[in-house]
Amino acid sequence: ENNLNFKDTQVTNDGKTIRQLTPGLQSLVQTIRKDDEDSDDEKILEEQQSITTSTPDIDIKHRYFIGKDYSNAYEKDFKELHDYRTDYITRTLVPRMPWHDEALVVFGQTARDVARHFIQRWNIHKCEKYLKNDLYPYLLPKSYDDVEDLTIENWRDFLESEPFRVNAQCVRSVGPWSARTKTIESSIQNAYIQMIDAAKHYIYIENQFFVSIAHDSVVRNQLGDVLFRRIERAHKNNEKFRIYIVLPLLPGFDSMNTVQAVLYFIMRSIVKGDNSLFKRLENA
Repeated sequence: ENNLNFKDTQVTNDGKTIRQLTPGLQSLVQTIRKDDEDSDDEKILEEQQSITTSTPDIDIKHRYFIGKDYSNAYEKDFKELHDYRTDYITRTLVPRMPWHDEALVVFGQTARDVARHFIQRWNIHKCEKYLKNDLYPYLLPKSYDDVEDLTIENWRDFLESEPFRVNAQCVRSVGPWSARTKTIESSIQNAYIQMIDAAKHYIYIENQFFVSIAHDSVVRNQLGDVLFRRIERAHKNNEKFRIYIVLPLLPGFDSMNTVQAVLYFIMRSIVKGDNSLFKRLENA
């Protein structure tokens, strides 16, 4: 069993939850500390070895979510739905993320490309793990007699609001290990590089992760290098240029081990170590 877990948890009188790390996580922290050669705070390691969270008391009359409309996979998922007004989390101790889901529908050739990508990945997964399980059938892409069948004109009766047209292209990243393709397709990286290089005033990136470490044997994408060169070019040309990178507070995983690993690579990409984006800009 993986030992990258919390050793114990205790709640203090002031409502704070203190979780001590196991030797496995402490080892990961030591690795992060070793890579962080530009740190000058000796208390960082001590702070990283315990995670403290605190939330104010929440009056029951001011809850934003009541009952089963909120699912926290870190604690418990939906259970006992017949008792829909009962909560399964301690609202004074469990942090809450202030987001909610929005829905949209896309029609057209780009949507068809996304569907075929899903079908390709599904069928590969079927071959690798569920080949003899009839509960997971093979999927076949839908055929269209006419390109006009893909337009929104045929779907207006299903839409509540007036649709609008956009120019869109589906890009992705697949290879022999994920889709059994003969070559590696990195169209999404190529699109990132092209748009970053062509940006004139600002760059806005919103993603679940930002992992791009220069001269790294494990992480080998070029996004960090392209951003570095674009910032360097803007500085030399005395341009007013901004870059915004928006990331979630924590990656969306149900395993603390994975969260720690992803945060480690994100920090190495942005601020930690000589190969991070910030350190390279400082030394340029």
